[in-house]
Amino acid sequence: AVSDAASPVYTQGGERLFRALCAFIGLAPWVILPGNLDAAHRPQAAFIQVGALALLLAVLAGPARQRRLATLATPFDAPLVALLLWSGLSLAWSVDRYEGLLSWMHWGACALVFWMVAATLRDESDARRLLRALFVSGVLVSLLGLAQHAYGLTLLPQAEPPAATFVHKNIAAAFVVITVPLGPTLLLHRPRSKLLIQYVAATAIMVSFVVVTFTRSAWLALAVQVALFTMLLARDRELRIRWPAPRRVMATALLGAILVAST
Repeated sequence: AVSDAASPVYTQGGERLFRALCAFIGLAPWVILPGNLDAAHRPQAAFIQVGALALLLAVLAGPARQRRLATLATPFDAPLVALLLWSGLSLAWSVDRYEGLLSWMHWGACALVFWMVAATLRDESDARRLLRALFVSGVLVSLLGLAQHAYGLTLLPQAEPPAATFVHKNIAAAFVVITVPLGPTLLLHRPRSKLLIQYVAATAIMVSFVVVTFTRSAWLALAVQVALFTMLLARDRELRIRWPAPRRVMATALLGAILVAST
């Protein structure tokens, strides 16, 4: 379920707020301070936590002025609340409460981002815009990682290259492998999209990056994604009929990306 377009969230600059949220999610992986001892993890965590609080205040400002609050229930609310409560309670017997508190704060900020996403989505078009922002961020991270792999770029610190903006290749591969399914997904309901070639090329770039990182967990995740996607197409006859050409193009591009990256 998504919030109504006429809800209080959208009566005061809702479109600007939604664009800010998309930009926030897309920019988070790009926060890096090369001079820092921890160049990526801490700066990115701080960006997410401070940004989540700032955006939360912006989301609540409109409804609060009108003495109303936007409420939205999702199937994930109860598990998220339970996780946060239990992890917060576990700090009582934690050996290192400071490190545990840092992790808990970050999880809380991510939960706030989830709530704001759910509260600001008006329709399927907004959902696609948000997913597209995250997908573009994954593509750009992959391009940077491939450039580091091919040309040995050392502008950003890398403990284990190619790491893009994450210092270690395993973290970069984990981020990319989470965002790579967004390419085929965004095409599922628009198989005749004019952006077909762009989506296919971007997905192939991301797969290539995952391959060259030689991160076995990311390879396994990618294989599971391909298997699940194949099962989805096999079981949904209507989708199979509407998506013949993109399916062939995507499969060819992904195979080509794997072959090129592995040589």
